[in-house]
Amino acid sequence: MRTQQIIAEFIRTDQSDPRQHRLSKHVKMAANPFRFLRGSSGLFYADIDRGLLKFPPQWLQLPLTAVTGDCHLANFGFFSEEGSYGDLVIFAPNDFDDACIGHAVWDLSRFIVSLLLAADYCQGVQSGRYRNDDNITTAELYCASQAEALAAAQAFLNSYLHCCQQIDADPERRFQVQDDFPKQHLLKPYLKKAIRRSPAGTDFLRKSTLAKSVDLTSRPLRFKETSGKFSRLTPQRYAE
Repeated sequence: MRTQQIIAEFIRTDQSDPRQHRLSKHVKMAANPFRFLRGSSGLFYADIDRGLLKFPPQWLQLPLTAVTGDCHLANFGFFSEEGSYGDLVIFAPNDFDDACIGHAVWDLSRFIVSLLLAADYCQGVQSGRYRNDDNITTAELYCASQAEALAAAQAFLNSYLHCCQQIDADPERRFQVQDDFPKQHLLKPYLKKAIRRSPAGTDFLRKSTLAKSVDLTSRPLRFKETSGKFSRLTPQRYAE
């Protein structure tokens, strides 16, 4: 029964039956639970709709709010605040194609589950239980324990509550962003790397995905013709 539910949801969201034709996405999702969570937001909401996932009633009584819709650990990262042309690099959720108005508990629960599954994935790669498709160097890899993942989840909830209280006291706090980290912080080197690749950075033309994908000599700007990524539409398709 559960297998049939999952297959039906993949057919609905991905327009592909994994029993007959597996997308590369489905192959990755089968590798470990963390990958499965990342690729199955549609299943998550279908399970809520069917009553298979239940949340504390108090959470569902709160006012609706803006949610990212697919809040998990891998959907946070660095980007320039004003989009591709901005100079200020921030750390924040960076995937909004499932964004909507909904219950905050949707985002909170998916993120907490992702913390637990990310720890499990890391441990599984180190022990050989999961394939190392990300080419992680395991010799120097520190894996969070499940106890540490639970502590991180509690810290996340405490921080979320504190942030809500701050915004309630001063609505202007909504516009604050995370644009720096202490010198010894784990993310500090990645912030510096992102700044160098931003439009104002020294590595923008050589390293940024945007600069590699766009023909900066053409006016107006256009994507480069890149096999497997970008190809110009035919006039008929463009008209459609």
